[in-house]
Amino acid sequence: MSEASTATEQQQTEQQQQQTEQQQTEQQQQTGLLGRDEQETQQQEAAAEWLSALPDELKGDATLGRYKSVEDLARGHLEAHKVAKSKVVLPKDDDPESFDRFAAAVRPESADAYEIELPDGSGTDFADAMRPVFHGAGLLPQQVNKLVEANNKFVAEQQAALDRKGQEEFDALEAEMGKTEFERGKMAATNMLNKLGIEPKFEEDLSRMIGTGNTLRTLFAIAEKTGELGRVDANDINLALGGLKGEDAMKAAREMQNDPEVAKKLEDKNSAEFARYDQLRKAAAQK
Repeated sequence: MSEASTATEQQQTEQQQQQTEQQQTEQQQQTGLLGRDEQETQQQEAAAEWLSALPDELKGDATLGRYKSVEDLARGHLEAHKVAKSKVVLPKDDDPESFDRFAAAVRPESADAYEIELPDGSGTDFADAMRPVFHGAGLLPQQVNKLVEANNKFVAEQQAALDRKGQEEFDALEAEMGKTEFERGKMAATNMLNKLGIEPKFEEDLSRMIGTGNTLRTLFAIAEKTGELGRVDANDINLALGGLKGEDAMKAAREMQNDPEVAKKLEDKNSAEFARYDQLRKAAAQK
């Protein structure tokens, strides 16, 4: 057999194989399409079968049409119910009870669950006071952490600002007086305050010097040194303490009226004398 004849036979064989493969592919594609169509038809028939038992107004519902059977519908309903239960309904402004339900749904069971971190030396007063507040507001622990963190930062910044202001005033007074006179004044003030039982720490803690207790002790001591303490009327002390009332208070009020200088000041309702006279009148009505 010649080489040309052999080549021709090979070409014919290859062409036949290609035609056979193409026919098989087309047949598979047609079978697949028909299979899918048949499957979809079966599903539609199954859906139509259980939907046919429903009232007419429900048969054409697109949502129900997605379910192939009653079982699928039941499973879908249960899944939707789970999702609905997992959602928290936001409270309404005009419904206090809805807020209570919302708070109860999101907050921890106990206020003790809030771990409030405060700066060293701060004590526990803030945390103890705010835990029930946070719990009543229905806050999550993560929200509480954010609030506490912001509060700690704010307090620290405020304290730093006060420290800077105190240092600025300290430095300004030293510059105004000069180092020698400023140091002399510090020593004199330290000696006076130590005698009053107050330990001053100027550079370390200026805020102690303006505390209520220390300020009052200082003012009382100065009042005593200037003699003002001895000029306080005993009736005024008694009145302030609630011991002067009834007839005694009325008698003190008349004495003020009978004093020409005091009586003139009583005409001014903004005067200290009128304020004392008014207190006496009110105390006179008490028994």
